[in-house]
Amino acid sequence: MKQTYIETLNKKLFEPVSIYPIVFFRVAFGLVMLSVIYGYTHTDIIKIQYLDPLFNFTFWGFSWIRPLPLQEMRIMVFVMGVAALFMTLGFLYRVSTALLFIGFSYFFLLEKSYYLNHVYLVLLINFLLIFIPANKKLSLDSYFKLTSGSEKIPAWCIWIFRIQILIVYFYAGIAKLNYDWLQGQPMMIWLYLNQGIPIVGSYLTGDYVAKIFSYSGLIIDLLIAPLLVFRHTRLFAIIVTVTFHLFNSVLFNIDIFPW
Repeated sequence: MKQTYIETLNKKLFEPVSIYPIVFFRVAFGLVMLSVIYGYTHTDIIKIQYLDPLFNFTFWGFSWIRPLPLQEMRIMVFVMGVAALFMTLGFLYRVSTALLFIGFSYFFLLEKSYYLNHVYLVLLINFLLIFIPANKKLSLDSYFKLTSGSEKIPAWCIWIFRIQILIVYFYAGIAKLNYDWLQGQPMMIWLYLNQGIPIVGSYLTGDYVAKIFSYSGLIIDLLIAPLLVFRHTRLFAIIVTVTFHLFNSVLFNIDIFPW
């Protein structure tokens, strides 16, 4: 009997695949979160952004979320740090991942004038991780028998992150389809600010350089999704993507987004 499309899709989504990519993702994401939280603990960012202002611009429907006293917010950051560490190690995984999501959501919703799209992406990824069994291998949970160990997970556990990241790339490309970007204007300003970089700084000025960067970013954002999905082009796409984001991390001050 011929399988229906839904049956075929269901079989593909629940096909057992290696858990190691998602384990690597758990550890990498946890380390990035630890770096962010470390920044909170070694600066006055909490006081400056959330407590010093006389007025907070809240998101619609979340005006009831208010800043806590400084000491209590510092305790919250400490708990978030412990949660990020536990998530990285795969210890009390679901609880720690959920606590990290709640903590970051709190800070995100406190002040919409500090909105950053990569922080929103962090929340989306963190939320998805709550439901993924990324602690079934190379984790303290599996070591202490708090969860059953496994070399395999359903394929949807990986595809849900692939789809989320591909959405980000695709819409980043759509957002660049405007007159200013196609004329290289934003990139020209950003590159000009980096002309003091040793060796390559002097080559970053000029209209043609800005347009090369602009169109390269546009093409990568629009095409990287299918190139990453198809097995025959995946290695090439990964090399391009890693190079692209490392370059962004060096040239532009966009926090953790490249990582």
